[in-house]
Amino acid sequence: MKRKDPIPEYVVRGVQSEGELRAANDLMAKTQLPNYWDSLGWLESAGPVWAGVKREHTRIALADAEMVGALRLLPLTLRIGRARLKAVGVGWVSTPPAQRNKGVCRALMNDALDYTRDSGAAFSLLYGIPNLYHRFGYVTMLPEYSVVVELRAVDTTLVPPFRVRPVTKDDISALMRIHEAHEARASCSIVRTAAHYRSQFISAAPKTPYWCDWASAQALLDGRGKIVAYFMPQTAAAELHIKELGVTDRTSCAALLHAATITAREAGLGSVRFHVPPYHPFARYLEECDSVHQARHFANREGMMALTDLEACLNAMLPEWKEQMQRKGLNGLPGECTLVVSNAACRVISDNSGLRIEKGMGRNRIALDGQDFVRLVTGYTHAEDVLTQKTPRLKGDARRFALALFPKRTPFIWPIDHF
Repeated sequence: MKRKDPIPEYVVRGVQSEGELRAANDLMAKTQLPNYWDSLGWLESAGPVWAGVKREHTRIALADAEMVGALRLLPLTLRIGRARLKAVGVGWVSTPPAQRNKGVCRALMNDALDYTRDSGAAFSLLYGIPNLYHRFGYVTMLPEYSVVVELRAVDTTLVPPFRVRPVTKDDISALMRIHEAHEARASCSIVRTAAHYRSQFISAAPKTPYWCDWASAQALLDGRGKIVAYFMPQTAAAELHIKELGVTDRTSCAALLHAATITAREAGLGSVRFHVPPYHPFARYLEECDSVHQARHFANREGMMALTDLEACLNAMLPEWKEQMQRKGLNGLPGECTLVVSNAACRVISDNSGLRIEKGMGRNRIALDGQDFVRLVTGYTHAEDVLTQKTPRLKGDARRFALALFPKRTPFIWPIDHF
């Protein structure tokens, strides 16, 4: 039998000099998007100013001092209702063609997961190619949502009383306010800060389907000059894409639809695709129009997440879980469930002192692998299905308690927050 060559050993670490950073950016730009200069432009200008990014977040794999792979880490804060969870995004995982299938990717990903775990973040997040990242514990749980409206179905003869102008950096506070007002029901959306918006204004890349392009965004103003809605258009071959939007009320919804329709018509396109989640008021407004609402789910690719710290996740979820208990009339109900996830166990306890997390084994055990837990806590899957399969003997108040912790949600990250 022919002996296989041993898998080489790699040193994986953060870049330590400007020269290493330039070489890593060059490697990643050459192996990712078709347009080298678009990729390099983002890596050199927008990537470094992403809020919280450090030089060490560019990780490289070395073999005998030769750079054979690289990736970029991005610190994130995810929202699940009232909970705020630390996460680290993984992007630009790159190996040159000559170095592939030699264990470079595995070395880079193991380092990325270790780095995320050591930072105290609950999750690692990425947008993955098919049938690779599930091997590292990631699971797909971020569908894409959109609503398509044909121009012929929209009456543009009635012009709303709003003025339209380009968005500028001076609008950041208004954009933040409008966006935040409708994210309370969101699961996994990225919490944006003023620094986050400032970095997005730098990262204009209109040729790519997801990168932010505030230079093309339009604001709708009322008679007092106040922004009541905004949208970010992107022209494609057959339809106009709106990859970011915000509204304040029903009137602004009508105005946004009108403005987007006019933009599409001027571009010679026949339809508009709004990339908006079902919980958003604009998506609900479009339910009353002639429109097609679509959800695209993926298997072992695209938006994926891996659990890196169970205890950090559970403690971060406490504010949301307390509200869920109160909403369902279970406040003060004595209850306990023990979540056994991979090799970790934590008790979620409700008693007279409130809701708390304790490490270790306890009553009403729910044993899950990390992938099942991710889908459960983000609300991607129905808790009833999981409990029926994993803990069929869990009954009564214990079952009610567990179901209250894991309601069905709509995981979604806005397109311009993809990385």
